[in-house]
Amino acid sequence: MEKDSQLADAYLRVLGAMNGQTPHPPKEIWKFGRVRDAVVPAMLTGVTAGLIKQLTSRDDPDKIVFLTNLMLMPLSLVPALVVWGWPALAVLPPLIGMGLCAVVGHIALVRGYAVTDASLAQTFEFSRLPFTVALGYAAFGETIDVWTWIGALIIFASAIYITRREAQLRRSNAQEVESPQR
Repeated sequence: MEKDSQLADAYLRVLGAMNGQTPHPPKEIWKFGRVRDAVVPAMLTGVTAGLIKQLTSRDDPDKIVFLTNLMLMPLSLVPALVVWGWPALAVLPPLIGMGLCAVVGHIALVRGYAVTDASLAQTFEFSRLPFTVALGYAAFGETIDVWTWIGALIIFASAIYITRREAQLRRSNAQEVESPQR
């Protein structure tokens, strides 16, 4: 049973790492919240990538970002009002900075989906893992365990494979276009 728990913990850490989450201690691994927190974002990230790619085939990327923010602000306002408390003035500059960084990141992501395949763009989405680890260490002194390193290795190996495979497919398609068979 202990071995199964360790394997399940490793699986959840890999999924959590894919979503830029920091690892949790292996206690109480089978609780629904822990599984949900790792699996649901991983699934939604994949679904979102496909939806954004479809949208970019018809609409301007900046328009997509603007309309997304326009729709999500009122939807976020309702639950926020339940727990809202005004932040201190000292906190406003970092909050504004985070908001600007989020919008710029959203614009960059949607523009990336507009110019390339979703599978290739998604490999760069996982580049946030090393930044999350570095920020967690710098800000909180948090270190990661061997299972998170293994998960990160799997992610990066997959990203390299997908990138190389997409490049090979693009080259072979270009060669077919240049020299049509007669």
